[in-house]
Amino acid sequence: MLCQQRKVRCDQQKPCDTCVRAKVECTVVPLLPPKPRRTRQSLDRAVMDRLHRCETLLAQHGVDVERELPGSSKESSSPASPGEGTPRAKWFPYYKEYQTTDELLRYSSDDESDQPTIHHGFDAMFDDSDGFPLVLAGSDKIASLHPPGLEILQLWQVYLQRVDPLLKITHQPTLQAQIVAASANPTAIPKPLEALMLAIYLISVHAMADQEVQEMFHEPKPRLLARYHRATQQALVNAAFMRSQELMVLQAYLLYLFSSSSSVDPRSLFCLVGIALRIATRLGLHRDCARFGVSPFETELRRRLWWQIVIFDARLAEMTGSPITALTTLPTDCCLPLNVNDPDLHPSAKEAPAPAGGASEMLFSLSRVELTVGPTATARARSGTSVEHEGEREGGGEKEKGTGLDGYATYIDLAYLQHCDPTIPIQQFTLLMARGTLCKRRIFRFMCRGVPSSTLSLPDRDALLLAAIQMVEYDTAVYTTSTLRGFRWYADLHVPMLGSIFIASELRLRPRGELCERAWKALSENQQQRGGGSREPQNKKRTSPMHAAFEHALLRAWEAYEQAVLQGGSSSSSSSSSSSQRQPPPLIVQIRAAREESHSETGSFSLDPTMAFDPMTAQLTPSSPFLFDGSGQGFGPAILDYSQLDWTYLMGGS
Repeated sequence: MLCQQRKVRCDQQKPCDTCVRAKVECTVVPLLPPKPRRTRQSLDRAVMDRLHRCETLLAQHGVDVERELPGSSKESSSPASPGEGTPRAKWFPYYKEYQTTDELLRYSSDDESDQPTIHHGFDAMFDDSDGFPLVLAGSDKIASLHPPGLEILQLWQVYLQRVDPLLKITHQPTLQAQIVAASANPTAIPKPLEALMLAIYLISVHAMADQEVQEMFHEPKPRLLARYHRATQQALVNAAFMRSQELMVLQAYLLYLFSSSSSVDPRSLFCLVGIALRIATRLGLHRDCARFGVSPFETELRRRLWWQIVIFDARLAEMTGSPITALTTLPTDCCLPLNVNDPDLHPSAKEAPAPAGGASEMLFSLSRVELTVGPTATARARSGTSVEHEGEREGGGEKEKGTGLDGYATYIDLAYLQHCDPTIPIQQFTLLMARGTLCKRRIFRFMCRGVPSSTLSLPDRDALLLAAIQMVEYDTAVYTTSTLRGFRWYADLHVPMLGSIFIASELRLRPRGELCERAWKALSENQQQRGGGSREPQNKKRTSPMHAAFEHALLRAWEAYEQAVLQGGSSSSSSSSSSSQRQPPPLIVQIRAAREESHSETGSFSLDPTMAFDPMTAQLTPSSPFLFDGSGQGFGPAILDYSQLDWTYLMGGS
């Protein structure tokens, strides 16, 4: 080895002493000339070349570099305005919808509080002082809180029949084997599985009616809910859910959030869903991991879980007026779940199964995702490119599939609804929920214009009123169909508020006609099913300015009808219908009776006349549970993204 390679000092002799001692030939290799010093220009060129290669790789993976840059010329070339793909357009519609809705309620209520009406209503409706997840710590043993083995299997069957078909965030074949094995020895259940099992107990009881719980478990429903609610909280803490890497723990947390929707203030629940979103993004659920070598089985579970979190997050954002949601702020390339049944998914499979050509177990879940994120975002989600709402809303110039809203409705019908068999409960529920949502989109598209319905032609006006009536009727059908009893807990989250408000305003503008009679019938029947048949009677003694505003609008609509009858009389062609219609519908009778009762009970107290007062509990009592129904989700349409929505004329009738 040369001296130069051994890093030894050479005495500059020929031969050198080192080579003489080593008895090797002394060879001198001339040194290489020094490298030229790199100039600033060459350094910049090298950096730009590397940056160009990085951008090329990102583009190959579906990332739009220009859109992601905060200082992109696309975003700074024009002032921010809704519907132009600007950062402001991404969050402004949610906030404007909240503000205009609050103004609507203030206009229709006698409440003069400075606090926002919606938040004032939440304060009155909820008194949840649960400090989860801040007040629990440690690793308390909760094995004793598991029910007996037979009850575990009963609750599991309830979950499979009433919850799993709607959410589809767990894999039934693999999870069932784990639950059966764990029920034999509750003291040795792994913490992630224990959290998921307790969450399944909780949401299964939540999905049952009071009488069903009493008959099956011989305990009152509130007692079981309280027990499993606290046990699920402790199990989540024991599993370190906020730092856990287990998908099963996040599944348990989402089930816990759904179960809490009837008892937790939506503002608090929205923050808790934010935790779920942070956990999901930390686990990378917002990225489609199929391209990263993850197994098809895990890829599918991750997709299902991600989109259910996104749907719930968007729902709560609409209620609370938050400008921040996963859809508005978090780009995602997560594809939609496959239209496959659980038995088609195998943990050891190397390739994803082929999607079903017709109805599958994922039919309802997929339809809800499509109707939540919108047609344009859905198209990107199917292709795996970045999904982000940037002003792509109906009010801001959204381009629907096909030709407008009719084209989008046709797409939904061909993709999902035509495969539904009404004799199968989950598929009938899919039909009713999807059709109700499409009716809601039609009303929403008109309301975005900010003009009164009186400016429309009579056929267009009739079509809008018919859509609102059908929206309410579809909701009523869920509660009158006995085979859909198990899915009513989900329908409780989606009150047909938009259709009801539009009907109330339209009845005031034109109080008589065949459609008007059908509208009063639809509202009365829906109130009877949602109110009179409430599954949560303990939640009725809550007040809300939202109830007051809507009831006030209904009374004004009926007064307009009575005034029209007095002024115009009955025509010869409709005398029989008009005479029968002079009797107030049951909904108006109930509201008036509640007001009379409130006046007799309040005494000298100065209260909103649209509210009743219970002196024994010092609580304001809503005269009708129609809008809220104890669901915790009573205000705001279920899953529609609002933008540029002008509610003012609805209650004012102008």
